[in-house]
Amino acid sequence: MIIENVLFRQDFSTAIEPYPEAARSRAETHAEFEWLLRENSDRCAVVEISGGRWSGKTALLADVARTAVSLGWQVAVGSATSPLPGVPFGAFVDALNPLIDQHRDDLVAGCPSAHARWLGGVFPALATALPSARPTDPADLYHVFHAIRGLVGALSAFGDLLLVLDDAHWADETSVQLISHLLRHPPDGQVMLVLAHRARQADRTLSGLLDAAVASGAARRVEIAPLTEQEALALLPSDFSSSRCAGLLHESGGNPGLLRVFASLGIEPQSSGEPISLPADVLTECLRDFHALSEREWLVARSAAVLDDPFDPELLKLVAELNDVEVLNAIDELIAQDLIRPEGSSRRLRFANPLLRAAAYQSAGPGWLFGAHARATRVLLARGGRAHHVARHVQHTAAADDKHSVRLLLDAGEQCLWDRPAQSASWLRTVTELEVDRLGIAFDRKLKLGRALALASQLLEAREVLGDLALTEPQDPSIWIEALCWRAWVCCLIGEAEHASSDLTAASRMLAPDAVHDAIRVHQARLALALDTNARPDEADVSVLRQHVSDMSAATAAASLAVLSVAALRLGDREHARRHAAAAAELYEALDEQDVARELDGLYRLGAAEAGLGWPEVAATRYEWGLQVAERRRLGGLVPQFATALAATQLRLGDLDGAARHAACGRSAAAATGSDALLAKAVALEATIAGSDADLAVDDLDAGQAPTGASLGDEASARLEGLSRRELEVAILVSVGRTNQQIARRLELSHKTVETYLGRIFKKLFVCSRAEVAALVGLSGRVVELQPKIVPS
Repeated sequence: MIIENVLFRQDFSTAIEPYPEAARSRAETHAEFEWLLRENSDRCAVVEISGGRWSGKTALLADVARTAVSLGWQVAVGSATSPLPGVPFGAFVDALNPLIDQHRDDLVAGCPSAHARWLGGVFPALATALPSARPTDPADLYHVFHAIRGLVGALSAFGDLLLVLDDAHWADETSVQLISHLLRHPPDGQVMLVLAHRARQADRTLSGLLDAAVASGAARRVEIAPLTEQEALALLPSDFSSSRCAGLLHESGGNPGLLRVFASLGIEPQSSGEPISLPADVLTECLRDFHALSEREWLVARSAAVLDDPFDPELLKLVAELNDVEVLNAIDELIAQDLIRPEGSSRRLRFANPLLRAAAYQSAGPGWLFGAHARATRVLLARGGRAHHVARHVQHTAAADDKHSVRLLLDAGEQCLWDRPAQSASWLRTVTELEVDRLGIAFDRKLKLGRALALASQLLEAREVLGDLALTEPQDPSIWIEALCWRAWVCCLIGEAEHASSDLTAASRMLAPDAVHDAIRVHQARLALALDTNARPDEADVSVLRQHVSDMSAATAAASLAVLSVAALRLGDREHARRHAAAAAELYEALDEQDVARELDGLYRLGAAEAGLGWPEVAATRYEWGLQVAERRRLGGLVPQFATALAATQLRLGDLDGAARHAACGRSAAAATGSDALLAKAVALEATIAGSDADLAVDDLDAGQAPTGASLGDEASARLEGLSRRELEVAILVSVGRTNQQIARRLELSHKTVETYLGRIFKKLFVCSRAEVAALVGLSGRVVELQPKIVPS
């Protein structure tokens, strides 16, 4: 009977795109195996399971074995890694010996004399009952192969036999040869041989035989499918944003083992720099993959782990202190073991995954690491490497009062401030440790550290560091103004609005008449604070930004226009709000991600303006964009606002699952900041979503903060003021659930006239659904005020 070749494959070039409907899930793979076990009769089936490390091969084998037992099969499971090194036919011994022991007497009685001595020399369960002999030349091996083939056939006489060999890519040479023999000469009886291995590390001869067997129909191939989006979501914490889940799924390649560890260790997509620290159990599992390396190959692997991913062989040679031949030979073996891989067509290499790099790094001694980082520092400096490429090595080797190292770490901290602020803060802290003889750290150093801490979500420490600046000598007014604006932003996030206001007042007093840049920064910060605290925006702040917006850079103008849009909404000027929002949106969409990251607070305001103008779908897209940038660049201080605003917007749009996920994301991100104010807001939103009370959740849609119930009502009332009396009556009837026909009868209008009024209402209120009209009317209190006049009791 010909067995069809089924491939389970899926393109994961991007995990953000929808998954194809035709992709075979793991449940379907299990179902295929169950069918195969039920249909197997009068033949030997060979099934090859191929997948990367930690892709779930062993878990699949365990499920298959349980299913086989439930169907009455005998099951023998072995792994090529279980026997001690050097044990011939180790994978088969591990699998078959328990079953042989169970049927030993019957097997001994029926064992052909030509097979007896070879089987006694291979399987411990037969060693005392049969004579023992070890093969000494190739001719002997051939006899052993036939003997074991006969033994497998004899075992199948006691019931259908499922023989499972895991980790076949690590099988000893004799086991590989025996597998090849069984592929060409299947045993008698009803036997299914299942081989699980990693295709990248498989023996080439065995791979060729399996390919031929699959092509002829004598074997079946199952490639472990990457996780589908839904399968991945089931493994990931519920407080991970959808974009973070997609990023992790893409980074892991849909590999369940990698995905679980990435999630538990907080690894972000495309993470680089210092290797992560692995817990003992993960480290032990990773080190299993290095077991076959020689001492020299270990040296090269550890040297590669010291470098950034990807790395080049020339730099690797210098850090490892080996010659070209030694390094290249070691690289060949590391690639064969799938520990490192070439990156595209370039002459660069990278570890197969970040966990392997971390394991290699952690396995090295501290003394050796010190020397390796020192060698890397010298080479990179000689090459003219950028500060942030060298700083990680300098951090391990710099001595106290090393001025050159201090300068390099300061530059590196500045370079990665908007990409890896936590790393930036780490390097800047090292600067304070190196300058031990100074009476005080320079003002600009503390300012840089405070900014990095704030962006990295360490708000309480940032407040302390920035607060210490008040104890230093006065500096250039522009530097003071920057420091005060940063501290005001941190205080506002922590919930200390009065301190934020005091800082901005102090900054305002320091403004020089010709300091346009400083004036823009201060007045924009003052407007943002007013919006966050539900205060009336100051017309002077609005005037300054409008006056200078045409002279600003594109990024600064985008943020200023976004703030102006929300301020205009607060002041009841919807026309200016629309114009400013449209101009800000156009500018933001033309910026590169680095500039967007620097003006993320403005993007947050733009989403709030669009939500307040009645465009929740657009606002949701804006918030999701900001959340992606903040998470991708590890700007943890900005994540809670975007996550909670997105959650509230999704609730308004009826996406309860998305709202719940992003509210939880906002809550966990807020908890990491140490801000009770941010945490309280996120927790309240979660409670609202749990109760599915959309009216309460609209608070984040007004201006990107948590207005009071009164301010929500005021905003809703202001929007309804633009309706005519008849339009307002139609809107109120819509809010109490009346259909167009019912409204037409109640107001003695034609059905077409009611539709015309609804079109006008949608246009004036900037909404696109009856539910949004009802939400606005409910918030305004107009149902209670006008209902008796037009709605029958």
